[in-house]
Parts: sequence; structure tokens; C-alpha cells
Amino acid sequence: MARQVIMLAVEGDTTAAAAAMMVLLMGSFSIPLIAHIIWRIPHLIMIRTFLKSHGRTNY
Repeated sequence: MARQVIMLAVEGDTTAAAAAMMVLLMGSFSIPLIAHIIWRIPHLIMIRTFLKSHGRTNY
């Protein structure tokens, strides 16, 4: 499940990733971990967008 969330985040699908996060919240993960991951998602997307805009598609 966590792997799917990471893949969604990498693909920039924040809505689906957020929905998956809500499912994880009801699971066995701790709240601080979920909050940390949610906080990270926009940064991951911004980093990918930044690299893409500079022609570094190999990342």
C-alpha cells in the first residue's frame, strides 16, 4: 500500500495520493509518520517539476 502511495506521489497525482493517505491513516501507521509523508509529497512533486523543467528527465 505504501508503495502505491509513493508511486502516486511520484506521478504527481496528489488527489489519489491524499485519498490513499486517508486509508493509511486508518491502518497501522502512526500519525506522525503519515503527517511527515503528506508534508513530503508537495516537495517531491516540486523537485520533479524543477528537474523536468531543466531537462533532467533521467531522475
